[in-house]
Amino acid sequence: MVGFWFGVSLVLAALPAGDFLPQPTSVDERIAQAERLRAQGKTGTAAELACEDLVLNELYLCFRRVEGDRAPYVTQAELAAWGGSTADLRARAASLLTTNPLQLRKIDGGGQYFEVVCPPGREAVVLLHPEWLSVVGPVPLVTSPVQGVVLVWDGMDAEVNKIVAVGARKMFEGYPAAISPLVYRWNGAGFVAWGDARPRDPTAPTR
Repeated sequence: MVGFWFGVSLVLAALPAGDFLPQPTSVDERIAQAERLRAQGKTGTAAELACEDLVLNELYLCFRRVEGDRAPYVTQAELAAWGGSTADLRARAASLLTTNPLQLRKIDGGGQYFEVVCPPGREAVVLLHPEWLSVVGPVPLVTSPVQGVVLVWDGMDAEVNKIVAVGARKMFEGYPAAISPLVYRWNGAGFVAWGDARPRDPTAPTR
């Protein structure tokens, strides 16, 4: 047991002191952040975010370092200078919450979903504890349409699937700091895409 905790302390010590927030990031946003860094004169890995795949080809899990009232993205160059890895970032971020932050919400007319309720910026920590998702039911679905919002529900209810997916799409389209309307699920080894509510083509024929 002593050896185990010693190993954990080494992982956490590989990074500077302070909080590192997990940030679901779309492909487009990762590209946009790199362009902003290059516009500031950064090159190479100093202009590339330190990220892992969250949902293959759809979403990345990047990280932000809390610096006072700012939380800039961690770059690959910074991570290399610290002698750390994205696994170290993930471990530090996962330690920000120690209890399940999912809270039940009822839907008018029937059905339910769960919302992450926690200190601002830590909502995506739940994604680093997939065992917490089982509280919603046998097929937990997840969406993180905008920063500060993570919703989880049981995918066995088709009507709830529709309601929450459409709501996520509306948040994505109507709120600042949009991430993605994608709905994804935990398959036991990682997150995989499930779908999303897409706007109907107004030119499509009606049935």
